[in-house]
Amino acid sequence: MTTKPVFFFTDEPITLGHGLTQSVKLGPELYATLDPAQFLLDNKLKSIWNELSLSFALSAFVSVGLLLMLLSRCVINPITRLDKQLQQVEKKQRKNIERLGTNDELGRLSQRFYDMYQELDNTYQQTKVLAENDQLTQIPNRLQFQSFVQQSLLAPDSKNNTWVLYLDLDNFKFVNDKYGHQIGDSILVSFAERITALCDFFQQSDNAHCMPARLSGDEFVIYINAPANADNIAHQFSEKLLDPLQKGFITDSGSFPITVSIGIATYPNDGHTIEKLLSNADTAMYQAKHAGKNQFADYSLDLDKTIQRQANIERALRDQNFDEEFKLVYMPYMDAAGHHVIGVEVLLRWESEQLGTVTPNEFIPIAEQTGLFELVDRWVIENAFASFHQLQAQFDHSIQLSINLSSAGIETTHLADFIEQHAKINGIPPSLIDFEITETFYSNSHGFPLLNELARMGYRLAIDDFGSGYTSITQLVEYPTQKIKLDKGFLEALIETNNQNIVKPVIGLCHAQGKTVTAEGIETKEMHQWLQDAHCDMLQGFYFGKPMPLNELSDWYQEHQQRFKHQQND
Repeated sequence: MTTKPVFFFTDEPITLGHGLTQSVKLGPELYATLDPAQFLLDNKLKSIWNELSLSFALSAFVSVGLLLMLLSRCVINPITRLDKQLQQVEKKQRKNIERLGTNDELGRLSQRFYDMYQELDNTYQQTKVLAENDQLTQIPNRLQFQSFVQQSLLAPDSKNNTWVLYLDLDNFKFVNDKYGHQIGDSILVSFAERITALCDFFQQSDNAHCMPARLSGDEFVIYINAPANADNIAHQFSEKLLDPLQKGFITDSGSFPITVSIGIATYPNDGHTIEKLLSNADTAMYQAKHAGKNQFADYSLDLDKTIQRQANIERALRDQNFDEEFKLVYMPYMDAAGHHVIGVEVLLRWESEQLGTVTPNEFIPIAEQTGLFELVDRWVIENAFASFHQLQAQFDHSIQLSINLSSAGIETTHLADFIEQHAKINGIPPSLIDFEITETFYSNSHGFPLLNELARMGYRLAIDDFGSGYTSITQLVEYPTQKIKLDKGFLEALIETNNQNIVKPVIGLCHAQGKTVTAEGIETKEMHQWLQDAHCDMLQGFYFGKPMPLNELSDWYQEHQQRFKHQQND
């Protein structure tokens, strides 16, 4: 093999098979030809090939490295970070992911994840608010209140005092039914604003932590935690809430006959759990309600016994064993001189096998509050009407029969049909029947469908316990009544304060409105003389005759007639 290049001259160009031989024309028919050596050529080509291969290998390595670095920086790391942040969001370790802020696919993907979780969080927060707050009043509901108090009681502070207050709006159902749910809702909202404002006040003035909540309907509850060196914040809170209500519940929509009854339970004396504190505060609230409403009461074991009896009375009313346990008694009322019997008032007495004697002061409020009053009224009317003619037979002249109606039922005419039905069955003339309604509820109403219907049917109507409420002169004119009955407590208060002279103008005012006046609670000759001198029309009390069964009325009347004859002879 030739290892050196060959150079020669020819008269024509020469072309060899490998294509590397080159001929150059020097002149006519003179060519210079160069034929490189094959070995050198192969060696050179190999060297070039090796250099090219190395260059390509280095380029490929660098390219792959750059690609991997870019892939890691722009794809793998963002995806890894996004995955980690998504896991943290799911575990509630962070609120949302970080947006990449780029305009590529991953940037747009992170933006979508961010928007999705932001929307989910907004929905959760809205749902949480709905779940933990009352829809109407926007204050915490039972769920949030109990959860918060449970957590608070887990770490009690001996330097603080803790109370739970249970609040119930008195007469709310009456106002809600009479004026409509829109007014009722506005009252609930206004009340929630009042207790929230009071919470803010005590938080600023006494550093007391206070949470109001609405449990349901017209029932609210308040948690108070205050430094032990402060006064009894629970009592102060109650007083500030109750005092303005003495004049009625005043809102932008008007003034309404709503008050508040408040029960107070103290931690830990009255319970170590929120359930027990709520239960005992509820018990105390009922005691405040039965004590006269618009009051507050602290829980005690004695209260618990009282509430237990009230619960038993309610249960017995629902059992409706009226025929076995109820009975009627009759109390006469006289003319001003005390000589002639004008009528008798029928009164209900309850002797229970389980409860013993249950007084009207016990069962009437419970019957009204639980909606059972109409059952009691119907039983009294049915039985009083059934014995009406037997009653009249005890006297030598026709007398009036007075029947008390629950004041909670005067907003509807349901009872009018029942009365008309039994009056027809027993052949009773409406003119000999008086229906009496207590003044306290009377003054809180502006329309009386039942009373208007009874007046249309010919029955006589009376305001009972006048002087125990707030009846105005205007209302006296508006009421479809013929008789006013002065409250025993009102008369006793006049005597105790030496204001007996007030009763005469009161009676005169009633007479000016065309009303006859009856005074109840006459127990002495002096009271009789006082009211007779004041021109009272009729008198009732133990001085003349106590409540008695129907079969004793005849003997009492005969004795009364004999006493009257002796007085005439004297």
